[in-house]
Amino acid sequence: MRFVIFLVAVTFLLNPNTQSLHVVGPLTKAAGAQSSQLPADEVVCGDADGSGKLNLTDVQFTLNYIFAGGPAPEPLQNADQNCDGTVNMTDCVHLVAYLYSIGDLQPCCYTEADYCPRDYTTAFDQETATQMARLSAAAYHIDESLEPGEIVRNCWSAITFIESDPAFNCSVPQIPGQSDTQLYLVRDPWTDDIAVVFRGTESIPDWLTDAQFANAVDWQFDDGTIVPDAVHRGFFCAYASVRAQLKSALSAAIGELSDPATAHIYFTGHSLGGGLTILAALDLSNWLVNHFGYQRNNIVMYSIAAPKPFKSNLLTYFRQRVPNAFGVMERTDPVPYVPVGYERPDHMAVLNSALDGSGNVIATRMELADGAEIGSCGPAIRPCPGSYGAAGHDRDKYVDRLERIQNPGIPSISVDVHDGKLRLNWGGRIQGPCDRVMLCDNCPTEVTAADLLANPWEWVIQGNSQQTQITKTEGLHAAYINSFKDVIAVSAPYTSPKPSSLTIKREILGGVTVTWDMSEEGEFDYVALYNQNPNTAGPSGYIATKKHLVYPDLIDNWGSTLFGGPIWVAYVTSDALVGGDRRILKIAGPID
Repeated sequence: MRFVIFLVAVTFLLNPNTQSLHVVGPLTKAAGAQSSQLPADEVVCGDADGSGKLNLTDVQFTLNYIFAGGPAPEPLQNADQNCDGTVNMTDCVHLVAYLYSIGDLQPCCYTEADYCPRDYTTAFDQETATQMARLSAAAYHIDESLEPGEIVRNCWSAITFIESDPAFNCSVPQIPGQSDTQLYLVRDPWTDDIAVVFRGTESIPDWLTDAQFANAVDWQFDDGTIVPDAVHRGFFCAYASVRAQLKSALSAAIGELSDPATAHIYFTGHSLGGGLTILAALDLSNWLVNHFGYQRNNIVMYSIAAPKPFKSNLLTYFRQRVPNAFGVMERTDPVPYVPVGYERPDHMAVLNSALDGSGNVIATRMELADGAEIGSCGPAIRPCPGSYGAAGHDRDKYVDRLERIQNPGIPSISVDVHDGKLRLNWGGRIQGPCDRVMLCDNCPTEVTAADLLANPWEWVIQGNSQQTQITKTEGLHAAYINSFKDVIAVSAPYTSPKPSSLTIKREILGGVTVTWDMSEEGEFDYVALYNQNPNTAGPSGYIATKKHLVYPDLIDNWGSTLFGGPIWVAYVTSDALVGGDRRILKIAGPID
């Protein structure tokens, strides 16, 4: 059956004249899909390109989105033909099978509001991270006008909006008027999951909050445990200004659930909101477990572009209380690197995004890393490229990046010779701004600072090729290195090509003319005359003074005077003017 569907899919894709099928009414939701109490929006039944018809263009549109970085269906669920929560090649086959009446397959039909199928795991999940980023971006547009039950994003239904208590006074010294914290709570009616979503920096008080990192303050847990000098002072006061209201709102929302032990509590936020969500998850995790019966694994945190909120002495407590805590950061975003001396969560998803000329996200590669291993990728001898700047912090672009994650594949890497010296060449669908290319003899699997000092290397941001000042040398490799100094691709060792032609000709009066055609002439390559077979004489066994460097004059012929015979000529590649490794590439002759 699958084979037949595959053949039909191929046939369909090769037949652009397939007749359009008009949708005459809503189709049935996929088997096993749950219903929702949410209000119905516009019905979506597999029309990926929004044309109002189900036909070839829907398949082509989806393929273009999946494989060629084309525009996304709007909404994305239009292309999810089988309602499994993802858009992939299976959806294309599903629609083709329906169009050709194979079996009883038909496009999944649902409303935008009630689309929430998710396969929850305790590990990092891209779809959940994307949903949290969407909710975090929405926080910048939500205020006290939020109505309970209002659909915020996808299926998430509003519970309440919270902002700093105007009468709040922080227990540690702070700048007056600092507290402007805002957040909102939403619920997923399919699963009874609740998300706590903090807003990021949006006002002058927020900037004042961000700036108060010089003196860390004590953190105290509900059981009386005090961790001294542990938390960013500004973040501490900003969170404390909403803590009481948050606990009250959570208690009321949880009280309406049938069985909180089977549901999830999510904490999320972007930028400053990400720093606050880390503190909220740390503070409330034990309370949720002990007072409401939540499983600890069902308390999940996703910080988006968050600064570092606490010192290392609080990190151990965080690991114990919030084991399912994940951070998302763009490599070019400066915010997750500050403040210096503070810590971030262990489990980080680091994004590298390819952008078009207008700054739009084309595709994103994702690397999972230990938070402690993520630092500035530029050594002091060669700082990070200019693209390593503030452009990566945009909240909406974080959503775009997560939606555009794809497998970048293995980058291509090679080495050749240009202008007499080695040149590095590379390519890849998604190159990171902190990726490097390097020449090496025995390339390691992970590059150290010593390796970078000892071997010539370049940032990939400079283009797809980079000239080195290393003389043409056989046996060297080119290595492609990611921002964590892992060697992810290594070229074959450089081997000089042979000249495409080499000739020797006897002229009058004892003259000898040699010509050659060579694509990768080295700085110390030479042609030389021999009075015996060069294979026997060896590269250095030429007739005294009858040697000519091919590179300096850029003219592919050489004349000399030599009486008698027989005479041979050889093209020799050499990595040094005197001594060094030499190898005969081509021989011509003998002539008399």
